Amino acid sequence: MYAPRGPRAAAGRRRLAASGTAGIAPAPQRVVCAAATEQGRDSRAGGHRAGSAEGANATSSSNGWGGGGNPLLQRIAASSTASQLHNLLLRHSGELSGLEVAAALETAAKRSLLSPAEHTDAVAPGGRPHDGSSSSGTSSGAASSALASLLVQLASLHAPRMDPAALSAAAWSLGMLQLAPARPVLRTMHALAQAGLVQYSPAQLCALLWAGSALDPTFHSPLFLDLAGLLQRGMSLSLFAPHDLAMLAWLCGRERGRVAKDVLIRVADECRSRLEARRLQLERLEQRQTAAEAAAAAIKMPGINWVHDTHLDEALPALGVRMRVAAWKRMVSTIKDDLLEATAGGVLAEVELCMCSRAELNPVVLATMDQGEPLVKPLNAYANYRYSHKLAFRLLSRMHGLQQAAEGAPLRGSGSSGGSSADDAGNKDGSSWPVAALSQAEAGAVLQECDAAGMFWEALVYRGRRVAMASGARSFSAVATLASGRRLQLTWRRLENQLLPVEVAELPPLTGPPRGWAQHAKQQQQEEELPPPPPPPPPPPERVPPPLFNPKQAAMLLTGLAQLQLRVGGVVEPLLQQCQPALARQVQVNDVVGILVALGELQMEPAAELWTALIDRVAASRDSLSPRQMAAVMWAVAKTARWLPRVMSIGARHLAAHLEDYRTVDIVGMLWACAQLGGTLPDGTLVPAVQRLTPQELQRCSASALCNLVWALGKLVAVRTGAERVRSASAPGRKAVGAAGWLMSAAGMEVQAASLAATSELAQRARQLNAHELSSAAVALAAHSAHPTLLPAHAVAAIQGACSAVAASDVFDAADLANLTIAAARLHWDDPPLLRSLADGLAPRVGVLLQPGEVARALACLAPGRYGLLFASLLNAHVARLKQRDLMYYSTVAELEERSSALVAFAVACLMRLFETCLTLLRLAT
Repeated sequence: MYAPRGPRAAAGRRRLAASGTAGIAPAPQRVVCAAATEQGRDSRAGGHRAGSAEGANATSSSNGWGGGGNPLLQRIAASSTASQLHNLLLRHSGELSGLEVAAALETAAKRSLLSPAEHTDAVAPGGRPHDGSSSSGTSSGAASSALASLLVQLASLHAPRMDPAALSAAAWSLGMLQLAPARPVLRTMHALAQAGLVQYSPAQLCALLWAGSALDPTFHSPLFLDLAGLLQRGMSLSLFAPHDLAMLAWLCGRERGRVAKDVLIRVADECRSRLEARRLQLERLEQRQTAAEAAAAAIKMPGINWVHDTHLDEALPALGVRMRVAAWKRMVSTIKDDLLEATAGGVLAEVELCMCSRAELNPVVLATMDQGEPLVKPLNAYANYRYSHKLAFRLLSRMHGLQQAAEGAPLRGSGSSGGSSADDAGNKDGSSWPVAALSQAEAGAVLQECDAAGMFWEALVYRGRRVAMASGARSFSAVATLASGRRLQLTWRRLENQLLPVEVAELPPLTGPPRGWAQHAKQQQQEEELPPPPPPPPPPPERVPPPLFNPKQAAMLLTGLAQLQLRVGGVVEPLLQQCQPALARQVQVNDVVGILVALGELQMEPAAELWTALIDRVAASRDSLSPRQMAAVMWAVAKTARWLPRVMSIGARHLAAHLEDYRTVDIVGMLWACAQLGGTLPDGTLVPAVQRLTPQELQRCSASALCNLVWALGKLVAVRTGAERVRSASAPGRKAVGAAGWLMSAAGMEVQAASLAATSELAQRARQLNAHELSSAAVALAAHSAHPTLLPAHAVAAIQGACSAVAASDVFDAADLANLTIAAARLHWDDPPLLRSLADGLAPRVGVLLQPGEVARALACLAPGRYGLLFASLLNAHVARLKQRDLMYYSTVAELEERSSALVAFAVACLMRLFETCLTLLRLAT
């Protein structure tokens, strides 16, 4: 999508406001219309992002409303009260256009000129922007109502003539102001945007979608369908900024539906590709940094300095060949190993690379002479492109001058040409040799040696192998000078493309230059007076690319995926990994809670270090967490089924410290999470929490909350009495920590009283519960199967009767039937009508709807053969399903284990029946 190019095309975005509740995404960035300033046009994004929260909440003039030279816009932006803005709009009603109406709406939203309204769940507490003004900016109720009515009328009148920037800004303002009468106007805005969706930038599109969701949660925008159509026709999301992608994902989660899920899949694919590109970029950067560190460390080491990776681009023009780094590494590695073995661990001071072009050994020092002395360089000098470029260039230029001397040709700058001296000629051709002083024979001899050295250099390059072998270069040698002054010459002979070590020979100390390579004193003096060249500056360090998504955007993106239960690979783990450095710093705890809740809904467990970073952030901000957020964290950890004793400790301490702030639903959530994790609360924390669950408070709870409470208390009693094993914080396994006498303690009596009250309240509503709630109630009662006498008999009977009545009407779905079957087996409900109804309901549903795990659990619970009719029905249906589907249907290990448990249950049942038959026969025989 592209932004319009008219004078009113620019728009900006505002940073997300902080979310005050867990699981609810913050308000989107404010769209700041900058059309009046005719600045900030951007054909890609159609706007600019405020650099900070202060920039987003700054005055209108800095954002574009008051600095464009339009006096009316300036006065609108400067309005500080509702009456002032209302009177201004009435006086200039004939001059207003869509731009001025959008500016007025945004000013009212920014300065909170309207009376506070009840916000829906779409708007987070604290999401209304403030510019730092005092409470004097809030007008009276009458003026506020009048301004609200006028703004809605003006928005409805001028919406058809607004450009995309003004329309998106006006929609965002209506969403922030929460004006219920403006819902028809907002629907009209969406219809207008639908006609020209390609003219809207990503930020403007997200602002429109958020405004519709915030102002009317029941409104399903037609823009999702058009956006899905554009994506199917090949439109890319590459123009969407990371914040736009995160906001679009969150909006898709709120919209739900197949169309929103298709859009969310495209968003996830775009996020995956960007995260993968960043990962590859970081890998390349790490490889370059590792190579640079290795080279720097090698230069500082005593002895031979081996450079493992070099940049050779600058050496190519001088050498005229393409170097093959892999071949160079293999050859250097071979020479390195042989040198270290020959010197027996001695300290290497210098190394000379030599080459022989004839049968006898004729070592030639590579890089020839410098100031009358052999130029001896460490091996790393020839592997580093800076030195290689310089030395190879000198070598080639000197060979050119020697070629002229050997052929008897006049040298440049010689006396025959009327030019300068021979010394100057040597300087002009880039050589410091006194080539004019050499005879033709001496020049030919030196040239032959230089040819050999050049062939050795070319032997290390890609195309130089065949050249060296065709020229007769069959031997290579390296002279190693130890710190003690001892010199060794190692010789290799070439066999095809391999170097074979031949011998190690002692060499006399090098006392002077070879005969015939004398240097003029004048030129030597000139070179000695020259200052040494400065070392090359180190390359600037490469910057690590910043994270694509911050924790707030990651929470929004994961929330959208969780709401649609879209588990995609290659997104969640890389997304959290690039946020890990930010989690170590000061980040909003709302974002961490949002990430944890989304992971719990997706039932996806990240890597251990990421999980630890999230929990560390929760622990550091424990005192700032609200009870609802703490319960949400405990719920998320329980849903991921990851046992963390530290989380239990954090939750218990928070509950003890902020018990007065906990609502009944929050206490129930904490107890459920502890029971789901297989842990328990200390008696000092448990007793005050359970005492808050009075019968009056339980009457206000929903049926689901009562079921969760009864189930949690049953699990808690089972753990504390030793009927179940609790996870230990000091050992990976489990151990029994309960005591049978705990029920008689003060904590045990309080838990029994709470269980009695919650079960009684649930039984009173038994006839009003739906099928799913009845199944949950039966499962909750089954959690007390270890101590069935603790439950009131009348309450159990009432729930059992309600289950029988609903089962006879065949309204349970497959999952509820399986759960009710398990609960009936654990509670020993010997009710033939109920069992017959369950069997009749399960038989046609097992093959289509029932999951293998539910079948296996039901079979395992009924394995002793107490209920033959129901067991036979389950077994026949499951066997029929196994015949229709092969073993490949069970794709996961868990499903294979469930199938095995079902078969074991069948075998146990058969053995039990066979044993009963044998006993019957024995009785008859006796």
